[in-house]
Amino acid sequence: MSDSLGEMTYDYDRAKTAATMDVHAKWRAIVDKHAEAERREMQALLKDMVKYLKSNGLDLDINRSYLSKVEHGSDGMRLSGELIVSERAENVLKIERPDMLAKWVAEATELHGGARKIGEGPAKRQADDLPVGVWAVDVSQY
Repeated sequence: MSDSLGEMTYDYDRAKTAATMDVHAKWRAIVDKHAEAERREMQALLKDMVKYLKSNGLDLDINRSYLSKVEHGSDGMRLSGELIVSERAENVLKIERPDMLAKWVAEATELHGGARKIGEGPAKRQADDLPVGVWAVDVSQY
């Protein structure tokens, strides 16, 4: 920039802002790259859980379930998430209470949390021809 005498002056605010925005954009790209990698790893972890839950009589709905992390102050990161599971049609025992389902999930995954029934699935149980239950299990660790 120049003043009325033709001398150049330097605008410190503009240079400082431009440099900060450039660094910030590059930093954001790094953070986003790590977040995407973490999202993929959490999705892979959900897929790994399928066989363990299946062995305990539950089907995991991967498309409706999620796992993530939550910062928990000086304790660091904690697991957060919700698993949407349904009873398998071949189950002999019907899950009637949330604490029963939470126990089955804990046995399969070592994740303890509260459960609530959110509906019934289209499948029928082979033992008594009743619809299978669909449950949401909060596995957040805080």
